[in-house]
Amino acid sequence: MAKRKGKPTAGLAKRALAGTTAGVSESATDPLGQAVAALPGVGSGRASRLAKLGIRTVADLLWHGPRRYEDRNQPHEAKALARGDTGTVAGTIVAAGVKRMRRGKSLFEFILDDDTARVHCRWWNMPYMERYYKTGDFVHVHGKLKAEKPRTMDHPEAEVAEEGEEFIHLKRIVPVYRLTDGVKQRWLRAVLWQAVDQFASLVPDTNTGLLAGDDSHWLPLPEAVRAVHFPDDLGRTELARERLALEEFIRFQ
Repeated sequence: MAKRKGKPTAGLAKRALAGTTAGVSESATDPLGQAVAALPGVGSGRASRLAKLGIRTVADLLWHGPRRYEDRNQPHEAKALARGDTGTVAGTIVAAGVKRMRRGKSLFEFILDDDTARVHCRWWNMPYMERYYKTGDFVHVHGKLKAEKPRTMDHPEAEVAEEGEEFIHLKRIVPVYRLTDGVKQRWLRAVLWQAVDQFASLVPDTNTGLLAGDDSHWLPLPEAVRAVHFPDDLGRTELARERLALEEFIRFQ
């Protein structure tokens, strides 16, 4: 194969990631070809919403690439955040509880202390959140500071730091996906985390022979799928996008 000259076009990279299965089989016996509705937590209702994004099979899901990334690795000091700033804060929950209001409304709130300041994190009409966040938990939150007196975030993304568990939504480079009505960012990211973990290794890398001897060090296709969704560093995302774009280019020759 001729050596690569320059990078694949952005258009190719976009098409390679936006809903094409790149020739992956959709037979009923192929795990990648199974309906996305079969995945835990999806079901027929959510599958119909994913179909609006061109996602009908597991393969479609894997090829639904992020439109951008957010680096949430390094927490900010709470005291440094001003009203309107978006950032990540890590600290200990010093108080938590649900406030009941008239007409059946409720407010779950916990107060996070990172030793520089306290942040009030609030979720409206989500009383079940009380089951997941307790006083004494060490948590990471990511959101926009709505007010400074007191410092307040409404509906931030939050994760409890559990020993031995990986973060999905925080403390990493986080993918941000194109959505449609009824599909939430956090839910889709969690579904993709599960799908990448279970199915990325099954993506057929049939063009390794064509790339043999090329001095550009293309990523193996399963590795590129992992890296485009949940990269260890942003440099890997460019390599992953190029590999997926190249895959589409080869398949359509």
